[in-house]
Amino acid sequence: MDQLIRVGTHSLHIRCLGQGSPTVVIDTGVGDTLERWGDFQPQVAQFTHVCTYDRAGYGSSESGPLPRHSSNWPTSCSNCSKMLTFADPMCSWDTRWAD
Repeated sequence: MDQLIRVGTHSLHIRCLGQGSPTVVIDTGVGDTLERWGDFQPQVAQFTHVCTYDRAGYGSSESGPLPRHSSNWPTSCSNCSKMLTFADPMCSWDTRWAD
């Protein structure tokens, strides 16, 4: 299911599939969109709840506050998880981490 989730000053485009626990959140690398995971996400969804999202300013997400920095990710992710009522625990899979 695709949704726009408000995270403070902007909205992020998020796609969640599957059911179960833990919820796996795939952090798409800088410059990519959630579409990169179009083949992989449904496979993970056969076993658990999995979400991908477009980072602020990419894909269908709105631009967020500048400067963009990896230290902002925990706040955005926390806000998303509260809005989507993720069941604990939550596992994050970061494809690459760069500032």
